[in-house]
Amino acid sequence: MDEWERAREAAETPIDEHTATTAMNPDVDVLMKPEMTHPFTLSTESLGEPARVYLWKALVGLFLFIDGVVALGVTLTARFAS
Repeated sequence: MDEWERAREAAETPIDEHTATTAMNPDVDVLMKPEMTHPFTLSTESLGEPARVYLWKALVGLFLFIDGVVALGVTLTARFAS
């Protein structure tokens, strides 16, 4: 039993030292402009979620554009048809 206790304490010592040193140096997050010319996005969501939202918005916009072009064509055809 004494041997087990010594082994536990020997394993615990490095962990305690690591915990003490990391507690004195907290992580610091720095927000800065990316080095490349890639777009910079700050989000609390996963990377795929904003992409899905923009995809749906783009599809709805495309549908509305095509609908508007068709409506304009029908209106002009009805107005200027001989």
